[in-house]
Amino acid sequence: DKLDLKRGWTHYGPPALLLLLFLVIWQCATWLGRIETYLLPSPLDVARAGWEARTLLAGHVQQTLRETLLGFALAVAAGVALAVLIDLSSLLRRAVYPLLVISQTVPIMTLAPLLVIWLGYTIWPKIIVVALMCFFPIVVTTADGLQAADPEQLALLQSMGASRWQIFALVRAPGALPAVFSGVRIAATYSVVGAIIGEWVGASRGLGV
Repeated sequence: DKLDLKRGWTHYGPPALLLLLFLVIWQCATWLGRIETYLLPSPLDVARAGWEARTLLAGHVQQTLRETLLGFALAVAAGVALAVLIDLSSLLRRAVYPLLVISQTVPIMTLAPLLVIWLGYTIWPKIIVVALMCFFPIVVTTADGLQAADPEQLALLQSMGASRWQIFALVRAPGALPAVFSGVRIAATYSVVGAIIGEWVGASRGLGV
C-alpha cells in the first residue's frame, strides 16, 4: 500500500502541486491587484458561482458529456478502421494520406454551421464535430504505429509461412498499441472542445449554450 501511494504521489504529485501554485498565484493577484471581478474573477469567485449554478449546469454538463463520449467513440472506431485499411493497402495510403493532411487546414468553425443546417438542432452535428476533431490524430498515429513494426519479427514470421493477417495480428497490431493510445490521448483533449464548438454554433442544451 505504501509503495502504491509513493508511486501515485510520484505520478500525480508534481502536476497537482503546480496546479495548486497556479491557483494561489491567481487568487493573490486578484486580491493584491484589486482586479474587478468582471475583468478577472478569482478562483474562489469561480467556484462560488459554479456552486450556486450547480442545478442549472447539471443538465448542460450531462448533454456535453454525452456528445463528447459519442463523438469520441465514433472517431476511435472510424480512425482505427481507416488506419488499418491504409496499412493493408499502399495504394489507399498514397491516395488518402495527403487528403487527411489537407483536411486539417479547414477550420472546424466553418463546418459546424453547415452541419447544423444539414442535420438541424439535434445531437448529431455536435457528435460529428467532435469526431472530426478527434479523427485525424487517431488515424495518423495508428497508421504510423502499424508501419513501424519490427522488421526482424516480420521477416521471421514471413520465413515461417505466416499469412498477412497472422502477421498483422501477431506483430503489427500489438506493436502499434502505444501509438494508438498516444493518438487517443491527444484526441481526448480535443473532444470536449469539439462539443463546445458544436453547441456554440447551434444548440438548445450544453455548456456551449
